[in-house]
Amino acid sequence: MANSLDFVIYKSENPKRGNPDDVCVVFSGVPLAELVRIRSDLPEYGKAGDVRVSVRDMHAMYATLLSCSSWMTSEEEFWNRVGFFREHARRLAQGFLLAMMEYDMLDA
Repeated sequence: MANSLDFVIYKSENPKRGNPDDVCVVFSGVPLAELVRIRSDLPEYGKAGDVRVSVRDMHAMYATLLSCSSWMTSEEEFWNRVGFFREHARRLAQGFLLAMMEYDMLDA
């Protein structure tokens, strides 16, 4: 999860872009500062911890996972840039939806 957020943050912060929020909003649904905050709330790689997120945060993470999986054309490029398989990103995004349905946050 963190790697996909880091990737969108990195792409959004590219100095060649006029407005970094534009890229970030397209790929995550939230402005860059908000995605950076969401990322900072996650534990560092390899460390466990509970994270409380809002529905808006969950949507940003969900959108980021799916955006990253469609951004890159090859599985190899996806692996090299994000560090896990594209299918895992899709499964994690699906897990978000299933968890929200389980807790009656979405209609089943």
